[in-house]
Amino acid sequence: MLQVVTEGGESEFSQPIVVETQFEQTEMGALRDEVFGAINEVSKNLKNEVRYCAIKSNTNNEGTITYDKLFADINTIDTNTWMNVAEGTFTAGQAGTFRVHLGLQMAWQRDEHHTITVMINDEEFAVAIENSGIADDTSEYASWESLVRLEAADILTIRHHSESSLGLTAITWCVSVN
Repeated sequence: MLQVVTEGGESEFSQPIVVETQFEQTEMGALRDEVFGAINEVSKNLKNEVRYCAIKSNTNNEGTITYDKLFADINTIDTNTWMNVAEGTFTAGQAGTFRVHLGLQMAWQRDEHHTITVMINDEEFAVAIENSGIADDTSEYASWESLVRLEAADILTIRHHSESSLGLTAITWCVSVN
């Protein structure tokens, strides 16, 4: 709509005119839109950070490892705490690719074993750490790190199986996305 305004007065608004233009998306234009969309998504995600780390002084319990306390608790996405140390769970508050790190010291006697398994929704994702019961050394430091794709509400846990009378010490578990 158009209106003319002069020192002498104002005209009435004109009737709307619909103008159609031809537009054909080129391959270069589509690529440009895709690149700018990806840049916008990355820029938005740079402001979002989730980082949880828990520690357990020692354990030789079978099943899901629970932790003594969080030593990193950063979540700029929402106000929820995604890691529950008492239950030994990390519940993804949104879908994404998460960096998962596990570090520990384990001890055993000859012909005894420890197996540490990463679980997603009570399904085995990976056997992360397993000692050799026939090794001359009966203790070692071990760590495991991987990128893990989780959907919103997926539950990540670390499970311990042991045939050893000796346990795990200095267990750290970190999950982050940024």
